Amino acid sequence: MDHNYSENKQYSYMQNRELSWLRFNERVLQEAQDPEVPLLERLKFVTIFSRNLDEFFMIRVGSLCYLAGEKETAKDDKTGMTAKQQLDRIYEAVRPLYLQRDMTYFDIRRQLKARGIYHLSLKELRAEEHQYLEDYFLRYILPILSPQIVDNHHPFPFIPNKKVILPFSWKAITRARICWD
Repeated sequence: MDHNYSENKQYSYMQNRELSWLRFNERVLQEAQDPEVPLLERLKFVTIFSRNLDEFFMIRVGSLCYLAGEKETAKDDKTGMTAKQQLDRIYEAVRPLYLQRDMTYFDIRRQLKARGIYHLSLKELRAEEHQYLEDYFLRYILPILSPQIVDNHHPFPFIPNKKVILPFSWKAITRARICWD
């Protein structure tokens, strides 16, 4: 007997583990949206929400993608959903969550700006701020960078998860200015 998740009453009382987890993470995002929560704490909740989703996609969605490619007909014994059905429902559920996250983040940024805390791009910096960052980079960051060559003659370097990686190509390094793409 073929079990269709949406039509079979046998599975109607069970929740899909992945969709349930997304609902949990949505509650984390709701903490970021709560005006009673201090503003910087709200920013932390946006970060937690985003990191949770990163890990969710690396582990759980990655496993479902593998299962969808291996066993098209295998079904979750709790909900009767195939891996592909679960993936479809996950993708449908996360789209509005990402939109909510972005709107929440930009609202928090706006409120922080009203309190004198700014998130600026390089183009928005004044000349002396740009010079300060360039000097800081040359003095403290450049000496500890580990350049990796990526070309046909070198193996592609290992890129670890959850680490800050800054890919760029050098144009020139001079005492006066660093230029990059």
